[in-house]
Amino acid sequence: MAINSGTSQGTLDRLRGSITVTDNSDLNVTSDYLGVGGITVAPSGNVTDFINTMTGRVTSPVPYIPVEVTINMLRTQTLAAAWYDQALSNSLLGAVTITPDVTTFPNITLKNCGITSLPSQSYAGTDPSFDIVISGYMIVNAQLWAAA
Repeated sequence: MAINSGTSQGTLDRLRGSITVTDNSDLNVTSDYLGVGGITVAPSGNVTDFINTMTGRVTSPVPYIPVEVTINMLRTQTLAAAWYDQALSNSLLGAVTITPDVTTFPNITLKNCGITSLPSQSYAGTDPSFDIVISGYMIVNAQLWAAA
């Protein structure tokens, strides 16, 4: 197989990644509120389960998977305090949309989200990080829903 040295490798856009909270636009996070950690999306679990039988395996596509999102905000800005206040008053967020740092990937919509944990914080004047963690779930195997 020949290698095509002319294949574009693409570009990452550090200003594109963002979080949109559908029911509370005051919590929307754009790149100017993020530290160098940006946004980390961590799906967990299988999109297809395999069930062993005596002579093979049965496939069972799952309809959704849990997703954990870490948002590396800056506590030097008021948006981090707004997220902190949200956790103290009502940690439930509803739907959240994540815009990735590339145009080649689609936005990710998470359902039934909530703030999972608040970060530890250092008040030594050397670290502005405020890593909020939220959890929700994303639909996978969308054709299952159409057939139901």
